[in-house]
Amino acid sequence: MSKGKGGGDAFQRMNFLYQVRGKGKKRQTITCLVCGTIKRFPTKRGYQLWYDSIEAREKASAAKVQQPPGDKA
Repeated sequence: MSKGKGGGDAFQRMNFLYQVRGKGKKRQTITCLVCGTIKRFPTKRGYQLWYDSIEAREKASAAKVQQPPGDKA
């Protein structure tokens, strides 16, 4: 596959075609070439996505335990 202006390698994963841009910058940008969705991930050493953190898991499990208002058991 030839590289056009802006560079980036195209690859296919899970039946979608993605293009990776911004390698070597402060963040990595992944663009879906089918629907145009853009996702940006920081490349800072030690960076962890919020939903991978322990706090996120604790909040998610606490939300599951709580009953919605109005329900009386």
